[in-house]
Amino acid sequence: MYIVIKAFYDLSDPVKVKVVKEGVLPLKYRLYLAGDVFPHPAAPFPTQERVAELAGSSNKQGAPLIAWVEDPEPEAPAEEQEPKKTAPKRKTRTKKE
Repeated sequence: MYIVIKAFYDLSDPVKVKVVKEGVLPLKYRLYLAGDVFPHPAAPFPTQERVAELAGSSNKQGAPLIAWVEDPEPEAPAEEQEPKKTAPKRKTRTKKE
């Protein structure tokens, strides 16, 4: 899984386009912020060349934008975890007059 380490607009992933006589004109590109997962779940997986470009310094920002991280281990389901034991509530006495 890739994580974004520096914010960037993915110029190969237009999210809004306009159809014109000459073809398709991109109006807005997908924005990735630091900490986001790359690629976005709705986006197609990029080519190895595109991943290498974003992970290296051969992009328009001249710095690595994404980094590979291992998938985190899934947490155990809640039913397998032991419930916390709590002390029973104490009754309080009221003063009688």
